[in-house]
Amino acid sequence: MALTPWSPPSSPRLHAGPDHLLDEAGRVAVLRGVNVRVAGLFDARVDPERCTPPTDVLEAVPALTDGELDRMADLGFSVIRLPVNWSAIEPTEGTYDEAYLDRVEDLVGRAGERGIATMIDVHQDAWSPDLGEDGAPLWATYGDEGPTDPSLLLCGPLGDSLADRRVSAPVAAAFRAFFAPDSPVHDRLEAAFAAMLVHVVERLEASPVADAVLGYEIFNEPVYDDRTLRAFHERMTAAIHARAPGVLVFFEPSALRNLSERGFLSGAPFAGANAVYAPHLYTLAFMDPMGELDRVTPEILAPNFDRMLAERAAWHVPLFVGEWGIRPDSPGTADYIAFTYDLFDAASTSSAVWLWKEASQGSWGFYGCDEADETFASCEERPEQFAAHARIYAERIAGTPLPRTEADPAGAAHYDRARRRYELRFEGRSDDAPHVLRIPADYPAAFEVRCDGALLEEVAREPRTGRIEVVCAGPGRHLLAVAPAL
Repeated sequence: MALTPWSPPSSPRLHAGPDHLLDEAGRVAVLRGVNVRVAGLFDARVDPERCTPPTDVLEAVPALTDGELDRMADLGFSVIRLPVNWSAIEPTEGTYDEAYLDRVEDLVGRAGERGIATMIDVHQDAWSPDLGEDGAPLWATYGDEGPTDPSLLLCGPLGDSLADRRVSAPVAAAFRAFFAPDSPVHDRLEAAFAAMLVHVVERLEASPVADAVLGYEIFNEPVYDDRTLRAFHERMTAAIHARAPGVLVFFEPSALRNLSERGFLSGAPFAGANAVYAPHLYTLAFMDPMGELDRVTPEILAPNFDRMLAERAAWHVPLFVGEWGIRPDSPGTADYIAFTYDLFDAASTSSAVWLWKEASQGSWGFYGCDEADETFASCEERPEQFAAHARIYAERIAGTPLPRTEADPAGAAHYDRARRRYELRFEGRSDDAPHVLRIPADYPAAFEVRCDGALLEEVAREPRTGRIEVVCAGPGRHLLAVAPAL
C-alpha cells in the first residue's frame, strides 16, 4: 500500500505519553546517555571559615571538555543527566546565582551542538554539603529543634564517609524538617524550593538553548515515605507547569528503592501531564550477599527491572532510568552492562548510566583515575567500558514497539553482541515517518539495513551523531535489522 507523507516535528522537544516518551510526530523516543558531575556545577563545597584546617572542598570534581562530549556522541549517547544543586543556585535565601546558571546554560548548549539533550537534575546526596555531600544550602538545613546545631556540621575531605553520612541522625532530621507536613519550617522551605525550581525552569526555557533541554528532575533520591513524596512531586510539577506548561518533569521514588529493589505501586495515575517516572536501577550493585555478580545472568537482573515497569504502569507515565550501573572493578561488569541494556532495549526504555568520570568513591565511570590526583590528569579511558556501552539503538521508533512481557521477554529490540546485529520489532504506521537509529562510531563503516528482509539502499550515516534515518512502515508487524555488511 502507498504510505501517506508524514509531518516532521517542528521542535525537538518531547512529551510524555502514557507508556513512552514521544516526539511531536508521535514517534516513540528512546534516549541513552550518562550522568555527568561537572566542576563548577556539582557543588560539593562548604564554608571554609568553619573548618580546621580551612578547606571548602569535600571532593574534587572534573571539568567536562568538548572532547569528552565528542566521545559521548561517539558512543551514540543522546542525553546527559546533569546534577545541579540548590546550594549553588540559591546560596543566600531569595538570591539566585545567575553566573552559576550561565555555566549550566553553556554546558547545555555545548551538549546540544552534538545532538545530546540535557536533563537538569536537582541533586542531593545526604541532604547537603554541610551534612553529607551535596544538595541544600546551609540556610535550608534544619533539625527537629531548629537550624542544625553548628557542632553537627561536617567538613572535608569526604573520603569514604558518605555511607555513614547518609544514615546519620542530622541528615534524617533535615529530611524530616523539609518533608514532614507538620514540620514548623515545612511550608517556608518547600515554598523556597518551588520558587528555586521555577526560576531555573524559566531561566533555561527563555534561553537560546531551551530546545536542548530534555526536562527537569525535581529531587534526586529523596528519603521519606511514598505518599508524602507523591504529594510533594505533584505540587512541584504543578508549580513548574503553571509557568512552563509543556516541559517534561521527572520524579523519583524514595531512595530506599535502591536497596529494597521494590518501589511504590500507585493506586492512581500521577496528577499532572508530561511527567516521567525516573527511578534508579542498582541491582546487586550495593549488596550481593549470594555472590551473584560472579555468575550474573539476564534472569538474575530481570525481576528488579520488571518491578520497575509495573511501577511505571501504575503511575500511567513513561519510564526513564535516571541512574544505573556497577563499579567497573566488580565481577561480571561487561555482562552486567550488556544484560541491562538488553532489558532496556526490550522495553524501549530510556536511561542514563552512572557515571562519566570521577576519582572518588570507587572511581566509577568510563575513566580510571588516581583518587589522590585532584587535577584528573592521571585519568585514562577504560576501553572495556567504552566498548560495553557502544551499542546500536533506536532513538525514534515510527510505530508501536512490541512490549516486554512474560510471554515475550524479547520485547521490542535485541542487540547481538557477537554478531553486532541489531533488530527492532514493532507495529507499523501508515505514513512514511522514518525511524532514527544511533550507530556508535566504532561500528563498521560498511553495514546494511533491512526492513522485513529487504535491503534498504542509500542509508546515510550522520558523521557527528552516528544517526541514520530509514523508512520501514505500513500496517502490521515489521522487523528492522542493522548488521555489518557481508
